[in-house]
Amino acid sequence: MDLKNKEVVVVGLGASGVAALRLLKRQGAKARATEVSAKDSVACLAEGLRREGFFIETGRHTEAFLKGASLIVTSPGVADSSFVIRWAGKNNVKVIDEIELAYNFCKPPIVAITGTNGKTTTTSLIGHILLKGGINNIVCGNIGKAFSGEISKLKKSSVCVLEASSFQLSRIDRFRPKVAVFLNATQNHLDRHADFKEYFNAKMRIFQNQTKSDYAVLNSEDKNIVKATKNIRAKKIFFSPDNENALFNPGDLQIKGRHNVENALAAAWAAYALGVKPRAIVDAVKTFRGLEHRCEYVRKVEGVNFINDSKSTTVDSAIKALACCSGAVILIAGGRDKNSDFSVLRKHLKNKVKAVVLIGEAREKIRGSVGDIVKTKKADSLEEAVINARNMAKSGESVLLSPMCASFDMFDDYKHRGRVFKKIVKGL
Repeated sequence: MDLKNKEVVVVGLGASGVAALRLLKRQGAKARATEVSAKDSVACLAEGLRREGFFIETGRHTEAFLKGASLIVTSPGVADSSFVIRWAGKNNVKVIDEIELAYNFCKPPIVAITGTNGKTTTTSLIGHILLKGGINNIVCGNIGKAFSGEISKLKKSSVCVLEASSFQLSRIDRFRPKVAVFLNATQNHLDRHADFKEYFNAKMRIFQNQTKSDYAVLNSEDKNIVKATKNIRAKKIFFSPDNENALFNPGDLQIKGRHNVENALAAAWAAYALGVKPRAIVDAVKTFRGLEHRCEYVRKVEGVNFINDSKSTTVDSAIKALACCSGAVILIAGGRDKNSDFSVLRKHLKNKVKAVVLIGEAREKIRGSVGDIVKTKKADSLEEAVINARNMAKSGESVLLSPMCASFDMFDDYKHRGRVFKKIVKGL
């Protein structure tokens, strides 16, 4: 991709937007950025970027700022309904995601991971296995570090381990991973995608440019994925906890739950496809301790276990977290709804969940979906929710924060939500 002297507009000043700006500058493009937010933190960031020589628009997107652009690079949070996307369509200006931009300048092979649940755990575990196998790698993408910001650090002998969301994949063009992993697909992001089919098809784009020399690592227990595999050209590797040809003993895993066995199997086969020996894979899965905010044990208070699963932003992830808990559970849930169907949770609450403490914008919707089969209590803050849950719990039971929702109604992100929960619990 030759971008020298090309006018390129980056949309969004999150981590990926800022990284894209700087990558574009290194490639000789005339890059500028537009950001709809006018928060003080954004204004401060914009001022710093202006000192680096960039033109920055904040507080709005305007046609005057976009005029003359030959390429638009988006951050994952930019919806199709955005003024910029509509303007680009009207004016026949190409739109790509930041991972597509970075891909064009990435020389090492890429292993890309997508799915509704388990992406971050699997991505991190692949990086861990590759290191145990003697392969230098950089973990980036939707996991937190922007792909564009890591390009200069990647060596030819490295591997790029990239977590990819449906939003990112929906705007790729030439992006082609050496190994593509599709973990699972359940309802998610229906506040952005028209329906499940559109969401699923966006995920499937991870395979669209692969050839017979590449690898597709697929969950054989996901019916939607299995049905869609006939159009995948890459070599297919299927994984399942029930497969006797597993590369390791699931009992060796420190992370618990059937879903984590699936995550580990996907990671193991992805690493194997890249040449890691089985012995190194076994050693790696034995030493992987899991990640913060994912079924993370916080502490025990008067016999009650407190568990931080703030990364749970889907109903399915909460169901999997419940399966990992022994004894009765007081569930803390709620936040910003992603147009989820909370009624799916009903059968998993019976004989398992003693009560649900509800927070955030979605609390009335969740209560309407499950309130007739389980005790519910509303709280106006996470601190109030934790105190209520503690008062309801008895020794031997667990208080589980597994929100099933996005965090942006009350917190900066799921990490902020999880840190606040842990601080509250440690102060009990």
